[in-house]
Amino acid sequence: MISILKALGVEVEVIPQLIIGLILLIWLLWKKGLPPAQIFLEARRQGIEETHAQVEQTLKEIEEYRSDYRQRLDNIKTETDKSLQTAMSEAEAISRQIHQETQQLIAATRQRTEADIQREHEKLLIVLRREMVEIAFEAAEDALRDGINETAHHQLIGQFINDLAAEPLTLSRQA
Repeated sequence: MISILKALGVEVEVIPQLIIGLILLIWLLWKKGLPPAQIFLEARRQGIEETHAQVEQTLKEIEEYRSDYRQRLDNIKTETDKSLQTAMSEAEAISRQIHQETQQLIAATRQRTEADIQREHEKLLIVLRREMVEIAFEAAEDALRDGINETAHHQLIGQFINDLAAEPLTLSRQA
């Protein structure tokens, strides 16, 4: 092995010195270099842990906001549904009320109209009776003036019926 090292150009007498130097270097680094490296590594580890904790806290806050917004949206939807149901119920109630009022108005108008028709019918019957009485009095006057026999009496009745059929009923002949 020494011959291989010599062939490579390594001086064999220097190897124990190199080993001792390496051991001294490792010991020196262990005593002097390792603590500052450990301090740096510990500071870096703490920084990473703090950043990780901040990220976790931020994620937790985001999830809380998301949950809060979902709850708000659900509340808004519920309130909207309630408002819509209330509006629909009120609209239906108003519709029923309008329908009832319309039916009552129709019934009242129908009753007034029927009463008006009945009064007009009664008025026309009164007018018709008056006209018939007037025509009968005119026929009686004519009969008394002309003197009446049975033939004339039948002629007057026939004339009365013809006059009644030919003459339209008007309200102008009221007494």
